[in-house]
Amino acid sequence: MAAVPPVAAAAPVVPPDPLDHCLSICGISQANIVRFKNHHGFTTLDDLSIFQPKDCKDICDAYNHRRAEANKVGMVARKKMEALVYWLRDHKVRNIAVNFAEWNNAVMLITVENMEATNSEAEMTSAPIAVPKIDPGAGWVDWKARFLAMIAGEKSIQGAGTKMDYLTKERKPAGWNPITDAKSMEERRLYQIPMTGAKFKIDNVKFWKHIQNVTIGETSYAWISHLEASQDGVAAWHILEDQFEGTCAVNKRIILAQQVISLNQSGAFYRSEHSFPFAKYAAKLQQAYQTIKQYRNAYAPESMVQRLLDGMQVSNNLVISIAKQKILDDYYGDWLQAVQHMSTKVTEAFGVSDNRKRGSFGRRKVSSTSTGRGRGGRGSYGRGGRGGRGGRGGRGGRGGRGGNSSTFNGVDCSDFSRDFTNEEFDKTGYDGRGYIKRMRAEANKKKRDIQAVTTNEDDEEQEPEKKVKSEKGGQNGSAFGRKAGKG
Repeated sequence: MAAVPPVAAAAPVVPPDPLDHCLSICGISQANIVRFKNHHGFTTLDDLSIFQPKDCKDICDAYNHRRAEANKVGMVARKKMEALVYWLRDHKVRNIAVNFAEWNNAVMLITVENMEATNSEAEMTSAPIAVPKIDPGAGWVDWKARFLAMIAGEKSIQGAGTKMDYLTKERKPAGWNPITDAKSMEERRLYQIPMTGAKFKIDNVKFWKHIQNVTIGETSYAWISHLEASQDGVAAWHILEDQFEGTCAVNKRIILAQQVISLNQSGAFYRSEHSFPFAKYAAKLQQAYQTIKQYRNAYAPESMVQRLLDGMQVSNNLVISIAKQKILDDYYGDWLQAVQHMSTKVTEAFGVSDNRKRGSFGRRKVSSTSTGRGRGGRGSYGRGGRGGRGGRGGRGGRGGRGGNSSTFNGVDCSDFSRDFTNEEFDKTGYDGRGYIKRMRAEANKKKRDIQAVTTNEDDEEQEPEKKVKSEKGGQNGSAFGRKAGKG
């Protein structure tokens, strides 16, 4: 029996060279890869990762110098090489190992897009966000949002489009893993940036200076002043968050916000553009509701709109009265639309507020016109001045028609002026919401009618005095006229 020839051993599989693989995806031929590596002395991907994407132009130009056209690295390959360097540096910034097999055409195209976005952002010029001194009280939520926006616009020394907002990222519980627990690629990348190393230290000192700038001279600085030597910005930020977002601080902030939206003496009210402009009035309410939403439940839009209208104590103004009814009818469930509509009507009724340009005479004149309280004029040229007339009183309001019950689907609506939660308001149903809306509208009308009657009574009491002043004004005017005639 013939002997069976031995089976030849299979040739060992040689894994592809990582640098060769990545450069081939960039469109460089194998022959040019060998020349390219020999020319520059590249041996690994780490050699390429020490450069910046912008360095690829010099790398390719140096290689192409006095080289045959067929052996040159073209513009397309150079652009793809820039993306490769950007991709390698992004891994380096996040301190994660590079798997060269992940570099393919799809990843390359995405990287080119990200690189172009980073370059475009770097070319954009925008004014820096101005951040005032720290506000640990009722304005903390708005102040923190503005401060974080400023930090998010600051470039990090880490490179690869990294911003300094990685220093202010939310602290995660122990065991949280960005690879498995991050909700987005952006969040994963943010938490993969290491909080160690030379570049982190530079960013951290810069962050400290930003914090010091907005806290020094304030009582808040006492909590972080011990970090002056280390200039540890991240530690300072965590201390401020713990101090001003603790249970006691939050409760205090909520109490202040609830006082703003209350209808007692500590609440916010609008009476005129001179005393407190409508824009500030609406913004103060918005800030209070945002604070409560941040730490508790959000108020129903209907409750917010009703509070906006209840706090407007403007008497005898037809434009404002019509605007209130329009909002109750059409914008009762839309806070922003209600504010925008009333803002327009306030401008129509009172004009643009500019206290600096109003003299004291102008303010007295506007006040006199709005309350209907005239003042005797001074006679001239033989004619006496005429005393002002009192304003007309409004008619008494008509009471609302009561229903059989003020409870709807288990929700007690007898106190229709209170703030209802979203759950309560939805549960009342169509009839319940209609009842609340109707009763609040009638209560507003009663309030306006009572104010109108009170104003009318005040004017009638002062009318005899005005008449005497008017007659005196006429006599003085006649005397002045006679003297003028004799001269």
